[in-house]
Amino acid sequence: MRPNKYIFRKISRIIVILLLVFCIECQPQFLNSVIKFPKPSSRTLRYLPLRNDKVTVSGTSAGGAMAMALYLSHSKLFSGVAIFSGVLYRCVEGNRESFSGILGCVNGLTNLTTVTDLAEDLVADRLIDKLKYLKFNRHYVEHGYNDEKFSFNNGRQIAQFFGEYSPNVRYQETSGIHGIATDNCGFTCGSRLYLNSGCLNCGRSAVYQGLSYIRKRRLLRTESKIATCYQGKGVPGLYKFDQTEFLPKNALGGTNVPMERYGFIYIPPRCEADSQLCTLHIAFHDCSTMQIFGGIPWHITCSGYLEIAAANNIIIVFPQAAIQYSDPYSYLGCWDFVGYTGELYGTKRGSQVRAVYNMVQRMMTAPRPDFDYYDY
Repeated sequence: MRPNKYIFRKISRIIVILLLVFCIECQPQFLNSVIKFPKPSSRTLRYLPLRNDKVTVSGTSAGGAMAMALYLSHSKLFSGVAIFSGVLYRCVEGNRESFSGILGCVNGLTNLTTVTDLAEDLVADRLIDKLKYLKFNRHYVEHGYNDEKFSFNNGRQIAQFFGEYSPNVRYQETSGIHGIATDNCGFTCGSRLYLNSGCLNCGRSAVYQGLSYIRKRRLLRTESKIATCYQGKGVPGLYKFDQTEFLPKNALGGTNVPMERYGFIYIPPRCEADSQLCTLHIAFHDCSTMQIFGGIPWHITCSGYLEIAAANNIIIVFPQAAIQYSDPYSYLGCWDFVGYTGELYGTKRGSQVRAVYNMVQRMMTAPRPDFDYYDY
C-alpha cells in the first residue's frame, strides 16, 4: 500500500508552520547557537582579592530554591539574596502534614509555620546559620501571578518567611509566567510557547531590579551587549572551570553529586585588571538550561547578568547542575529542591550546597604562601 501523498503534504505544512513560529519567537540567534555550540576558554577557579568579603546570590525557579538554600545555610557570609519564580525553602517537608508533598510545594500550599519551625530546628542542629544574620541582609523576591509551573503563592510565602527575620524585604508581583524577565531577550513575556531558556522578553530586567535592591544602590546600566541572546560564539571574559574538585567525596573517594563537570565564571575587563575593584555574586540557573554539548548555557547569555556585571564590576559564578536518573526533577537538570540528593539537601551538609560553598571559599580565601596554582 502506497503512502498517502496528501497526508505527507499536510504533515510537512504543519512542520514548516511550527518551525516558523518557533524561529520568530526565539530569534535567529537561537539557531546559530544550536549549530555552533560555542565553547568558552577554561581556567582554574582561584583566590581573587575582592573589594569586600560580602557575597550576594540569586536564582530562578529551582535555582531560586537553591539560592535560598545556600543563603540560609551560610547567611553569615552573604549580604543579600534575589529569588525569581522560586519555591519556599524545604517546601516538601512543609507539606508533609497534608501528604501533598511536591504537588503542594509547587502549588504554593506549603504550611509556612511548619517551614519556619523546621528552619529553627536546623539552626539548633547547626545545619544552617543562625537566622539572626538575616536582620541586616537584603531580600528581593519576584514572582508572576500567571506562573504556570510554581504558583505565585510561593513568592508571597518566601517574602513572608524573610519578613519574619528582616525588615529589608521587597516583594515584586508581576503579570509574568514562569521565568526571569529581561530587557529584550527570550520569548514574548506572556507567551506559553517557549523553550526553557529561563528568559522572558518583558522590556525590563529582573536581574537589574533584584541586584540593585540587594546591593543597596541603583546599579549602572549599559547599552552595549556582552552577548547576543542566544550566543553563537564565545563570550570575552566568560570562562569554564572544573567543578569536580569542589564536589564532596564519598568513602571511596568518588562522587555522585548531580553537577556538571564544568561551571562558568564571568570576569569583567576591569575585574580582570584589578579584582579589588570588584565583588562576587553567585547565580543559579533554572531547570532544563544546562549545557548542551559543552556550549554556553542560554540562561547565562540571555538573562542580563553579564551586562549588569560588566557595568558594575561584579564577578559572577554560574554553577551548573546535571541530570541524575534518580528523580524526575533531576531528569531536567534541576537543582535539588525536593530532596533527591538526600535528606540533608539544602543545608550545610547537602552535597550541592557544600560544592558551591567550596567554590566561594576558594575564591575568597588567600592561599598559603607556598601554594602554587597551576596553569592559570
